[in-house]
Amino acid sequence: MLDVRDYWNFSDPAATRTVFEELRTKLEDRQEYLDVVAQIARTYSLSGENQACLDMLKPVWDEALAAGGRAAASTMLEAARAYRGMGLVDQARKGFEDVAQSGPEDLRVDALHMLALISEGDQVEFYNQQAITLAKTSKDVWARRWIGTLYNNMGWTKYEAGDLDDTLEYFESALLARYEFGQDERVDEAKWCIGRTLCELGRIQEARELQQEILESDADLTDDEVLAAFKA
Repeated sequence: MLDVRDYWNFSDPAATRTVFEELRTKLEDRQEYLDVVAQIARTYSLSGENQACLDMLKPVWDEALAAGGRAAASTMLEAARAYRGMGLVDQARKGFEDVAQSGPEDLRVDALHMLALISEGDQVEFYNQQAITLAKTSKDVWARRWIGTLYNNMGWTKYEAGDLDDTLEYFESALLARYEFGQDERVDEAKWCIGRTLCELGRIQEARELQQEILESDADLTDDEVLAAFKA
């Protein structure tokens, strides 16, 4: 059975679109076809082309929702993402809520993470914690692969609230998750977040060590220069 997640290169949406466009011409299973259409739509929203995303989904909208399953959840999720990009938060929220309640586990985690992004106050932590709980307990490896991102997001939530000890704990957990799931491209980002927090906590020497790991820079940096590196 086709798993669209195997075909994604999130660092290059345009190239991914080409892969999916070719793939959909070969599909006979209608559920798989509709899911691929949703992925093509996502490549547009990731490039900031939100109306193109919605235009891609419109011709198959009713069929996809009637089909149910992953095709329906992917379609609703990508439309909601486009609405969010267009500033139509109420429409986006409705789509994210629907997927968070009834989609496959990896898409439920994604939808909860998106709900956190469009929320304010206590709701941000509420949705992030729901997503973390689901990701940690899921048997779907793709749902579990969200853990690093979710810990990172919670870290910034705590950072903005001034809870630096909790911030550091979440960022350190995010780094461990990046290693666990082989997300090497996100390791330096996780280290940077830890280093910035260490600077805020006054733990400059520890931050210096991380900074040198990331930047391979001069061992004679001053404390102010270390702090500046993590403020960039």
